[in-house]
Amino acid sequence: MGINLKQIKQDLKKIRKENEKKIYFMLSVIYACENVANVSVQLIKLSVPQSTYFRWKNKYLKSGINGLKIKKGRGRKASLPKGKLASKIK
Repeated sequence: MGINLKQIKQDLKKIRKENEKKIYFMLSVIYACENVANVSVQLIKLSVPQSTYFRWKNKYLKSGINGLKIKKGRGRKASLPKGKLASKIK
């Protein structure tokens, strides 16, 4: 299963309209790397680690644009309850 460059172009137009800058960048990197013989050199020019590129590419191949969207609920949760935090600040 390979990358469809026409599909990426369509997705880039759609994402640009939605103003999703991070996803636009991810798709642009995938598109740029698919058009060159030496992916490593292209990634160095774009300052993107090779492992990151392959992770983005695999997510895109598996789930399309939705695979690149950042999922909610990531990161560490607050360790103090809201009320306790407000009392500590005062």
